Amino acid sequence: MLWKDGVVPVELSRKFRADEYASNQIYYAFGNISELTAINGVPCITFKQHEDEDDFLFLQRKSGCWSQVARRGGNQTVSLDFGCTRTGTIMHELLHALGFYHEQSRSDRDDYVTIYWNFISSGRKGNFEKYDSKSVDAQEEPYDYTSILHYGPYAFSINRFNKTLVPKENGARIGQRSRLSEIDINKIRKLYKCQEKANNGKSSKNRKQVPFRSEDEDFEETVTTRPTRRPVYTTSARTSRRRTTTTTTEPSITQLPMCKNYENSVFCNFNREKCGFENAGEFDWVIFDGSTPTEKTGPIENFARSYLLAEATGNTKRTAILKSPTIAEKGRYCVEFMYNMWGSKMGNLKVQVEKQNGVILDVGEISGNQGQGWNSAQFSTNLKQGNNVIRLLALVGNRDKADVAIDNLCIRKGVCEKASSRK
Repeated sequence: MLWKDGVVPVELSRKFRADEYASNQIYYAFGNISELTAINGVPCITFKQHEDEDDFLFLQRKSGCWSQVARRGGNQTVSLDFGCTRTGTIMHELLHALGFYHEQSRSDRDDYVTIYWNFISSGRKGNFEKYDSKSVDAQEEPYDYTSILHYGPYAFSINRFNKTLVPKENGARIGQRSRLSEIDINKIRKLYKCQEKANNGKSSKNRKQVPFRSEDEDFEETVTTRPTRRPVYTTSARTSRRRTTTTTTEPSITQLPMCKNYENSVFCNFNREKCGFENAGEFDWVIFDGSTPTEKTGPIENFARSYLLAEATGNTKRTAILKSPTIAEKGRYCVEFMYNMWGSKMGNLKVQVEKQNGVILDVGEISGNQGQGWNSAQFSTNLKQGNNVIRLLALVGNRDKADVAIDNLCIRKGVCEKASSRK
């Protein structure tokens, strides 16, 4: 069943409501789907706060990341375990709830990908089932390697070296979790007849909006789909309970909206370059894409696209230092970034200021194992003189299980909204 008129009532669990980072990612996911599928300002999919509706989505933290397909009736769980609360992962699960299956479940998938069944983990082969065109309606759209609903090459693999899913098209990449593809958007619009709504002139101004949290955060969206007998599981993100039961993606720059809204800011997502940041330590921060080669440490996936990595293997007890471009103006600044510090022998990550005279001052520090997923950090500093440099120093622990990664680094003038304490 589809969600009536594309309106999806949603309720967040108490834990998510109390978790600022997770709830922000969820709201971004709602907003992204709504904005991208709207036509000429007319919303196609609307997520609204659950009131007294019989059917609604209940987002909660259960084992793994999964969702049933389409509207099932009543209180319908969308599970977002630890490591799954990234915007792209959440959008992946919401698209299941809207009625979409994985892209590689299409009836024509064998023309586009090769599945290596012998490398799939025990009990997971069912996730690679193929359905006929009546069960999985492709909406007359071509096969989409770039879909947010496509598994990645190592989905449910028995190890991190053998691929389970390989595109037949040379150079094609699969498994992105950063954004809806153009074909994803087209499918949603077709399934929910968005063009008809736009032609009828149902402007968003005439649609009642129900705020999720405050007057500043109104999101609208709609949903529809077909039911399935079991939940759909997705892949790649490591969780504390089950290794391959989540969908993960690459959120957009809106993860750090303050950077694009401030003129006096330096921002880098490390997609292809370091944006003027320079290495100055005993070994280098390097741009990296995908999971790190050492087991039980480092990101299992990108936060967005690529990220910056201080690889522990071969660098125990050594430092990697990243220096910013010179900050010319004095004043209060906020340093914020995403980081991953997962490993049993983790060292620490320091934020420092290098003054013009060479004196180095510590601003903040994150120490020890911080869990498998990506985390956010903010540190405030008052630069009393101009021409300073911000440094991020990673000190590797005493074993290989101590990879440190950062992404979406922003240095902006002003005070942090919620500065991190030393960890």
